[in-house]
Amino acid sequence: MTLLPLLIAAIAPQVSVESLLPEMTDLHRLYLPPSPAYTCSQASSYDRRSKTPGNADWFANGDAGHFLRDEHVDGRVEHVMADLKGPGAVVRVWSANPAGVVRFYFDGESTPRLTEKLADLLSEKHAPFGYGAANGWDLYFPVPYAKSLKITVDNSDERSKSLYYHVNYRSYTSPVNVTTFTTDAMAKAQHGAAAAVFTKLDPVRGGTKEMGKQMRLAPGGSSTLTAIGHGVVEDLTLMVPPKWATAEAGPANAQLRDLELQIDFDGEACVRVPVSDFFGCAPGLSKYDTMVTHVENAGRLTSRWKMPYAKRAVFRLVNHAKSAVTVDLTARISPERVREPFYRFHAQWFADDAGTRPFRDLLFLDAKGQGRYVGTGLQVGNSNPDWWGEGDEKVWVDGESFPSTFGTGTEDYFGYAWSTPKVFQKPYHAQPRADGPGCGGQISNLRWHIIDSIPFTKSLKFVIEAWHWRADSACSWAGTSFWYGSAGSSPARPVDTAMLQPVEYVAPKPVPGAIEGEKMKVLEHVGGDLTIQGGFPSISNGSQLWWQDPKPGDHITLELPVAKDGVYELVGSFCHANDYGVHHLYLDDTDLGEHDFYGAFGWRVVSLGSHRLSAGNHRFRAVFVRDNPKAEPKRHMLGIDYLKLKS
Repeated sequence: MTLLPLLIAAIAPQVSVESLLPEMTDLHRLYLPPSPAYTCSQASSYDRRSKTPGNADWFANGDAGHFLRDEHVDGRVEHVMADLKGPGAVVRVWSANPAGVVRFYFDGESTPRLTEKLADLLSEKHAPFGYGAANGWDLYFPVPYAKSLKITVDNSDERSKSLYYHVNYRSYTSPVNVTTFTTDAMAKAQHGAAAAVFTKLDPVRGGTKEMGKQMRLAPGGSSTLTAIGHGVVEDLTLMVPPKWATAEAGPANAQLRDLELQIDFDGEACVRVPVSDFFGCAPGLSKYDTMVTHVENAGRLTSRWKMPYAKRAVFRLVNHAKSAVTVDLTARISPERVREPFYRFHAQWFADDAGTRPFRDLLFLDAKGQGRYVGTGLQVGNSNPDWWGEGDEKVWVDGESFPSTFGTGTEDYFGYAWSTPKVFQKPYHAQPRADGPGCGGQISNLRWHIIDSIPFTKSLKFVIEAWHWRADSACSWAGTSFWYGSAGSSPARPVDTAMLQPVEYVAPKPVPGAIEGEKMKVLEHVGGDLTIQGGFPSISNGSQLWWQDPKPGDHITLELPVAKDGVYELVGSFCHANDYGVHHLYLDDTDLGEHDFYGAFGWRVVSLGSHRLSAGNHRFRAVFVRDNPKAEPKRHMLGIDYLKLKS
């Protein structure tokens, strides 16, 4: 080796597990150009048919089980998830269905340094770095490598062939000295004092001063709070009327969105976001806590983003509502002078309510200049209970022809899985609000890119697909992008005030005269699981009585009320699907015949004949008989949307 490479190696920054751990909570470093410089990308199981924007498969949704290749090692098959060239560091691993044994091969070694069941690696076994989050499994732990890293999952579990996965990683673009990962370093970090680094807050710099102002905002009015001179905003707190967290706030609690936060740093338009979306609780108050944001039901909202400026910071609140409101805005500021070049904090907002078709890429950010992408907020207003988030995230950095980050589903990007409406909060991601029923109503998702911030030197484009299960339905998506940008880079785009109100949930209406299956009194239940299944806007009242897994001879008896004597045609709306069975139906002692409910998915109205009935309560009985030979899987199910007596 010549003298120059030796000298470069001697002075190059050191990268190790120990050096990377503090970056997991260091919010101040985000406003500085990364040193050493790196890019951040993602390997994932996205559908490989997605190749070119605009082609038929750009929105292909078969996002499981796609690997780089298969390798045969010692009699087993290893599916290669990632084959990374160093120097670099993995900073996040996620899966919706971890299965099989994962192996990490470092620096060309033939023997893996890390071998573990994938489900264990992404679990509380490695707390606080590994954990489950609303059916998703996450590991935030820095895994550095000097030359290369190959990650595989084997076929010891058949389910690994259908694995959903993400691997987020850095690739260093300036000289570094990397100490490659060891399991000892991981154990030391997990069980030693370093584990606290993941959950503690980035400390506020000393000598801060507090600036505050009570603002009475008339309809259409605004008020400003101005800081002159240099400094760093350590946190920003807004107090709003706590009644906005109650039913007085309206169906969507959207008044908080009628307030817009505008921030100008050194004369540049850096933040233009509705208050609810900036603080991550859109569209109204939802109590939660992450490393970056904190919201209390009492109406206190806090942002911990670090915001440096050289000459002036102007904080402005604009009231787009039709009524006046009084709020308190407080900024805690450190007098520190940050030396140029540094990045100024940015955030911007957009909304789209063009419905669920056609599929399209929702443009969150198309920034020019230098900077780092550090966070995403998504608020969805869904008029029905169907899943709204099959869409993948895609990130192009510095003019890439194909995104270096390509995801597997919206909830996967936000670190959970399987379209669950469960509310959760973690340091880097959260679902603070999920109204229901099902996936309907108002939903809020957040993800902060801290150790996995995405640097860019020329440009960054970030999109998430609008991909909803239900065709031609009303749905609104509102996205907030958080990034740091160099002086003179892209300003925050203005808020479109016509788009502030989200789409609201529309409750399914009952069929007139229907005796709802889910509301009928159960007189007898023998065998199988009898429950209520909801989330179907196309059926009466949106729900059905659902009987699963009975055995031959098992039966249920329901009470059928009759208001007055008469002759009635009894009709029923029954679910048909490929896992439904053949059932024998009875009205009191009258045989209504066998009915096969196997078929294409949907509800069909079936006539059960005319009957003379006296006023009072009668008995409707179903007995499971057998399956249709074509049924698969064989769950023997029965679904009753409603019964109806037609005179």
